[in-house]
Amino acid sequence: MATSITRSILRVAAPFIALSLLAGCADTRFKADVVRFHSGYQPAPMSVALVPADPALADSLEFTAYANQIGARLGQLGFAPEPDPAKAALVGQISYSSATRRGLKEDSPVKVGVGVGGVGSHVGVSLGTAFGIGEKTSNDVKVNSLSLRLVKPGGEAVWEGRASSENPAKTGDFATTLPKLIDALFTDFPGPSGRTTRYTEPAGK
Repeated sequence: MATSITRSILRVAAPFIALSLLAGCADTRFKADVVRFHSGYQPAPMSVALVPADPALADSLEFTAYANQIGARLGQLGFAPEPDPAKAALVGQISYSSATRRGLKEDSPVKVGVGVGGVGSHVGVSLGTAFGIGEKTSNDVKVNSLSLRLVKPGGEAVWEGRASSENPAKTGDFATTLPKLIDALFTDFPGPSGRTTRYTEPAGK
């Protein structure tokens, strides 16, 4: 009798349990919105000097660390680093920002409860589901952005790109997020012009 009741409970509850499990399996891979602009630009091997868009950061150790990472990725694309902007075929103007805002984190939207009760030979099975509407807790979100503008010595821009992401503040500091933003910005370089695309970090990376 008990075994039969248990099987009945599981058959009734299975779809709701599955729904609850799916709700808790959100994709936690890094994502970023990327937009790029160019006029049919085709990258070719040439020298590039990286400078801050804000001249006040020219002597910043932080900027130098970030520029080295961006330069390494440009090197993989065939560009050669040039420390002197006056001698470079292109100048890469780098800008970045990081801000924290209050966000909302929702609990798992589906909860399932199964209960069994009875008196004598009368046994009852109850199944309850609850949708977590209104069950929210505040959570800080880190908004990070990286931009690069490649210009010729005369000032003509040949390529512009920006990658932006939003991540939990506890794991989204800019220094940690930068390598992922670089991947997003340069994936399929030079990329489609004038269209925002959604970058998702490859599984297992």
